[in-house]
This record gives sequence, C-alpha cells and structure tokens, in this order.
Amino acid sequence: MKNKILLIGPFPPPISGVSLANSILKEGLQREGEKVNFINTENQKQITGETGRFNLSKLSFLLMYLKLFKIPSSNIIYITIGQTFFGVLKYLPFLIIAKLFNLKTVAHLHGGYLKTEFDNQPRFNKKCMLMTLNLFDYGIVLSKSLRRHLSFFLKEEDIFICPNFYEKALFEIESGEKNYEELRIIFLSNLIEGKGINLLLKALEEINSKAIKIKVAGNIPLENKQVVKQMRRIQNLEYLGTVSGKKKADLLSWGNVFCLPTFYDRGEGQPISIIESMAFGNLILTTRHGGIPDICSEYNAFFVQKNNVQDLKEKLMYLLENIHKVKEKGAYNVKYAKENFTEEKFIQNMTNIFDTCIS
Repeated sequence: MKNKILLIGPFPPPISGVSLANSILKEGLQREGEKVNFINTENQKQITGETGRFNLSKLSFLLMYLKLFKIPSSNIIYITIGQTFFGVLKYLPFLIIAKLFNLKTVAHLHGGYLKTEFDNQPRFNKKCMLMTLNLFDYGIVLSKSLRRHLSFFLKEEDIFICPNFYEKALFEIESGEKNYEELRIIFLSNLIEGKGINLLLKALEEINSKAIKIKVAGNIPLENKQVVKQMRRIQNLEYLGTVSGKKKADLLSWGNVFCLPTFYDRGEGQPISIIESMAFGNLILTTRHGGIPDICSEYNAFFVQKNNVQDLKEKLMYLLENIHKVKEKGAYNVKYAKENFTEEKFIQNMTNIFDTCIS
C-alpha cells in the first residue's frame, strides 16, 4: 500500500536549498508511485537575509492556513521546519490538525541552527516552541553532527539521517569540457553577506590578479546591495544573476573551485550547491560551519577561517600557485558525489524513512 504524503514547506520560486529539495522530493516520490500532495508555504518572491525576523509582509503566510483541509486525506505529514521562533510556530496549526486525525508527523531540518535558536529564546518562547516541536513523531537531519538540533525533543531512534543530493537533470545537459589549466572560481548562492560573498570579493580585490577568473551567481538581497559595487571592482568577474538548468550546468562545468566561505549566523546544513559542485569536479573552498565538515574533508576541500580575509587570500594564492591540487581534489569529488549524493539515493532514503514512519 502506497503512502499518502503531504509535503508542507517552501517550493520555488525563489530557488533556495530547501525549496529545491522539496520540489525534487515531490517529483521523485510521484515517480515512485507514492500519492503526494503539497502546501507551498513560501511567502516571499525574493531571498533576503532577514531569516526569522518578523515583518508585516510575512502575514501573507496566513493564506496557507486556507489549505488545512488537505491534511486529513494524508497519512504522513512532512514539514521542512524552520529554525527560528516564527519559523517553528507558524506550523502549529498544521500539526494540531494532524494530531487530531492521528496522523504521523515528520520534521525535516535542512540547517544547523534550531537548538541554538531554542537556547537563546526567553522562557515563554521556549515553551511555545517546545509545545509545537513535541507534536512531531519523527525527524530527519542531513548528517550525524546535526542530530542534536532535534534530539532535545525527539528520541534518538526517531531521528533519521538523509544527506542532500545533486540534481540528475543537470547532467543531462550538454556543457563545456572541464579546464584545470587556470584558476576558475565560482560562487553559487544567494548573495547574503553571511555566505561570504563580500569577504571573497574583498580578498580578490586585494589579490588583484588577472590570472584568477570568477563567475558569481545568485540573488542579491536588498540589504546587501553594496555587493554590486564590489563586483564591479574585480577583474575578470562575471555576474550571472540567478541560474538554473543549462546556465547552472554550464557554470559548474566552467569552474574548478567552488568557494563558499560561509559564516552565516543562522547556521548551515549541507548546501546543495556544494554537493552539485563536487559532482562537476570542483574543489571546495569553504569553512567548518554547520554540517559542512560532515561532507567536506582534506580529501576534497580546503578550509578557511570564518570571516578572515587574510586567510582566504592565502588559500586562493596557494591554489593559484598549485593548480594541480585543484585537479586532484576535483577528480576525487566526482567519484565521491556519485557514490554518496545522487538524486536516486536521496529519493530512496526518503521513501524508506516514510515506510518506517508508517509501519
């Protein structure tokens, strides 16, 4: 008997790691023959760095409660839970209805900040958050080190691990051949300051080398418009805007170093962009932040100190002078990604988890 799964969370647009994962999950489960419905909780058309900060525009989320009627016809309620006070509490109505109908509830955490946010809340907020989180029967995290963000309200045996994935569709697109003869850096993320884009641009400006080429892709949030002026000052830099499909595949094929020097204060889970870059044979240049060290090591990556321009400059100069290291780690990443992070593995893992939850 197939499961009847209701997916609740953000779906594109805009494209983010969570919305992309939800979209791929929906399509993958449907291919497996599962009965799938969904409620799109995305209430913004543009990515911002204002995660967790309440404003009147977010009241549009209330419209999602008009779709509560979808809950009783399902037997599994899957929610990509937020990591902030409002990011958790806004799902309470969905969970209450689910419990009234004795349905299984699953929280999927795509980041590494929830426990920190909970600990930083005043006593009343903690009670509200815990009241909401306690309505979940099961939880999913991206990697082992992130389990603690669910274990304060779920039993260890009820927490599953399901790594992120790279899009199969990207490899069905014909792209250019890989070039390891020169240093080609790509930055593929929303251009939030905490993701390290301003840091990277400052380091490149100080290096001031024509031998380094860089392409930047991602949405520019309103609060980081200064990044436009920074990009204009960099030699050999091309800004591509947001990319998907062929443009994204071309970018990942063109580059050979994926740089994400993140120190994002809302935590990191397992950025899909890192996994996609691995699959395309790129060396990873990043920080030991959130769940990133669970998928990056000295075998496939170089780590930089958080929010440290000088250290980032030194790592970039090292790679420029030792381009063979880029090729070595890039080749390793292709094999590593295919063995661990395919879309098929992700869908199969999720299907197994849902089967376990309902058994």
